[in-house]
Amino acid sequence: MEKEIAFIGLQWGDEGKGKVLHYAVSEAVQRSSFDNQFLGISPVAVERYQGGGNAGHTIYYKDVKQVLHYIPSGIFFPEVYNLCSAGMYLEPRKLMKEIQGLQQQGVSINSQNLGIAANAHITLDHHLLDDEKDLMKPVHTSTGNGIKPTAVDKYGRVGLRLIEFLERKVMADGLKRMFPEGVPARYESPEQYAHSYEQEREFLAQFLVQDHRARQQQGQQYWLLEGAQGVMLDVDVGNYPGVTSSHVIHFPVRPDSVIGVVKLYCSSVGLGDRPFVSQLPAELEDKVRREWGEFGATTGRPRAVGWFDAVAARYAAEVAGVEGLVGTCGDRLETLARLEVKPEIVVAYEIEGRKYDQWEVMFHRRDVLYKARPITEKFEPWKKFTEPGGKVLTPAAQRYVSRIEQLVGKRFCLLGTGAKEQEMIVYHDIFELENEGMLRK
Repeated sequence: MEKEIAFIGLQWGDEGKGKVLHYAVSEAVQRSSFDNQFLGISPVAVERYQGGGNAGHTIYYKDVKQVLHYIPSGIFFPEVYNLCSAGMYLEPRKLMKEIQGLQQQGVSINSQNLGIAANAHITLDHHLLDDEKDLMKPVHTSTGNGIKPTAVDKYGRVGLRLIEFLERKVMADGLKRMFPEGVPARYESPEQYAHSYEQEREFLAQFLVQDHRARQQQGQQYWLLEGAQGVMLDVDVGNYPGVTSSHVIHFPVRPDSVIGVVKLYCSSVGLGDRPFVSQLPAELEDKVRREWGEFGATTGRPRAVGWFDAVAARYAAEVAGVEGLVGTCGDRLETLARLEVKPEIVVAYEIEGRKYDQWEVMFHRRDVLYKARPITEKFEPWKKFTEPGGKVLTPAAQRYVSRIEQLVGKRFCLLGTGAKEQEMIVYHDIFELENEGMLRK
């Protein structure tokens, strides 16, 4: 294999990873050769390695907005193999619906270009029901996709994996172990509960693979790893307990390089059990949220919006082992010039009279960052993010971007200038970072 590259969000999700992956896949396809396609071997592969239906990657395909919840971002390219690997949580009814919806739009999806890991854990109806109480909270802490209950079963070692789900009797036996006192009331028996998935079982069986074998056979030239949420939602290193129930920074293979994706401001959905130090004043937040489209791709609920948090971003880049950055949504900040508001960057936190300009060990205590006050630097706003032609930043935007590089300690490889995949400034070749002196020594 020529290159293995991981793309990972460095904030709280919603960084624009879908657009970035779409760009990267397009570039990889153009650089690869297709000599082995007739053998069923794809030169490029994209692996979604964690998360589930609680994430949504937004991609513009043929100028139509697409939101992918389970399927990797390479699915729109016939030369690309796509793998949903063992770290994912899969809800069979929604997964089948997503695949069929894409097929109805003319996207070719079959066992030659999509594989689903045999040992990925399955989210069932009762997991969704269990999750509703969190979704219904006034300040919600869930997308309602059953991720947390599924994870509880996975690590409690009573969960069902895809290979077991695909055999009705094996699934029914698993449900008996899961519910020794009887299955939820809406089902008469474990057998009847298992039978209710017959359509999904028959449809999904065609995609069954061992993910390690798929990695050996596919993606002979480029293997791109696609994270779902951001580092600050990682169950180990994120803003615990306000995190997701999977490991954002645990890659299934050792990548040649790790690319960190950041918005040039911050947004976050689901603040019920985590702090958001950089959050905008409420009046300004309300003004920009609708114009910037800051609503959850999965839930549709309004996101909290904040200034770029360099303290959190530097920490995330360090724990993820990032070599280079990709920035998105700087064009949205043009709104601030019209509102006569200066964009800000959070450069430090003040907690009980003391200044912290880097992530401290005590920040892992769940109560500490609620006490933090952001210390910011202000910048002149820009009416236009780029000069005419879209390939050079305006002076004010350049000063802002350069300061982020300085504070995070990493350089930008790419800078998105709009929603479409081709709206991108290329500073460094993401496939040749070792030749550009950006890889760790």
